[in-house]
Amino acid sequence: MVDYDISLDMKDRSVIKTELLFCSGDSGLIRFNIRLLDGTEEYSGEITAKQLVFRKQDGRCCYGNLDGTVQPYTYVFRGGELDVPGPVLCDVKVYEADDRVSSGRFAFIVLDDTKNIPIEEVKHYQSELDALIDQCERELKKLQDSTQDAQDIAEEIERKLEAGEFNGPPGPQGIPGAQGPQGIQGIQGIQGIPGPQGIQGPPGEKGDRGESGIMVPVSGLFSLAGDEDGNLWAYYADGDTPPEFEVDENGNIYYVTPAA
Repeated sequence: MVDYDISLDMKDRSVIKTELLFCSGDSGLIRFNIRLLDGTEEYSGEITAKQLVFRKQDGRCCYGNLDGTVQPYTYVFRGGELDVPGPVLCDVKVYEADDRVSSGRFAFIVLDDTKNIPIEEVKHYQSELDALIDQCERELKKLQDSTQDAQDIAEEIERKLEAGEFNGPPGPQGIPGAQGPQGIQGIQGIQGIPGPQGIQGPPGEKGDRGESGIMVPVSGLFSLAGDEDGNLWAYYADGDTPPEFEVDENGNIYYVTPAA
């Protein structure tokens, strides 16, 4: 296993030309030790995935993932990266938990046979590598411009919305709809539990005695009433014979009925 160390500044959009030469027979024998940087410091962040995209001479791509949880991360060629002779552009993408994506890029050349390397073939592939890098740079610039244009349009629409420029005049009032059918009467609710009986209040003070009413007896009848001094009075109609009473030795009062 042959190791190659590569450091990528994830803020630098340029492509690192490694001048490395490989052939298809190197599959499983080459290991990259890739260190990710943020400027001059080691790249840090809540990384969720580390992907490699290998863009080959024929326009096709193959994909892989960096291994390891600490730097430097490693990657071993699996075969698909080296099956087309010519320049290969590798884009290392780092995905973070907040959906941010950072990338760094490097390039190398694949030959049919690295044991017998014609200098003309290497120069030809180097020229193709430069063309491939220029093409990728143009595509990236176009993508960035499109992204900026979309962002500018979104900001302009948001500004107009806040300014009320899209608010048209109110339309005419619509025709009232027909009254719908009366709904089904709901079921009667459950009767609530009666509350506890309140405590009986204390009796009120005894009121003053009222004045005696006026007795108006009917002819042939009489009535009895006592005064404040304990006297018993018999009231009868004018013109009638006074009623007769008797008192026995025990103080009982008897009415003497008149003879028929």
